[in-house]
Amino acid sequence: VTGEDLFLINTSVLRMLRLLRLTRVARIARLLRFLPEVMILVRAIGAATRSVILTVLLGLMIVYVFAIAFTQVAVDTPAGNTYFSSLPQAMFSLIFNGCFNNNLVEMARLSFQDDLVVSFLFAGFLLIAPLTVMNLLLGVLVEVVRVVATAEQEGRVVRNLKEELHYAKEAMGEDDSTISQEEFINLLQNDQAIDVLQDVGVDLIALVKDPNIIFDGEAFMGFQDFLDEILLLRGSNTATVKDLTVLKNQIIQTLPQVLKKKLRM
Repeated sequence: VTGEDLFLINTSVLRMLRLLRLTRVARIARLLRFLPEVMILVRAIGAATRSVILTVLLGLMIVYVFAIAFTQVAVDTPAGNTYFSSLPQAMFSLIFNGCFNNNLVEMARLSFQDDLVVSFLFAGFLLIAPLTVMNLLLGVLVEVVRVVATAEQEGRVVRNLKEELHYAKEAMGEDDSTISQEEFINLLQNDQAIDVLQDVGVDLIALVKDPNIIFDGEAFMGFQDFLDEILLLRGSNTATVKDLTVLKNQIIQTLPQVLKKKLRM
């Protein structure tokens, strides 16, 4: 065996080890599917990246302005000699001591022992950077996690609704591409379909009394359109301008018929 053969064997072994590492990553990805909370956090990190970067840039701008002010005001003072002797040192001190609370007490003690201008300047920095910007960043992260968690939960509900109604319709032996009013009434007699519709928050009693709420006078409709209409009838949905416009048109169409019946009576 020559040296070149050994070199080729070594490279092939390294490639196999890399493939094994990739399979480990794939296993982790599959495990994450069974941990929706972790997936929510991962997606929230991606969604909050832009907001976090902008907030950090805003904080750095504030630190830069205050660092310039401290290097000019706190000259020949205990705080200036310890924390603000130069612009880089001032920015370092304001970030790690001021914002991250690393020995902030000692920094505050030296700053408030100096003249009144340094004291007011340091108090202003504490009010703007650590208290406002850092809490703003925390609020952004909390809001992003809430929005992502709501969207993820909504997606799971919708997927579950579609899957369960598909299974229920297939169990009835009906065509999966369309649905009629009669098939819909039969579908509402399926316990599995009733449970999933109740979980979504659809008013089943109103649908049984008047299927035209969904079908709008049509005998058949596409099953995907049917699912979209079901999701629009959830009790948790908020009214939109489109809903009010549809309601107005329905009132305009039905009002003459109601008036004619009243006049005949």
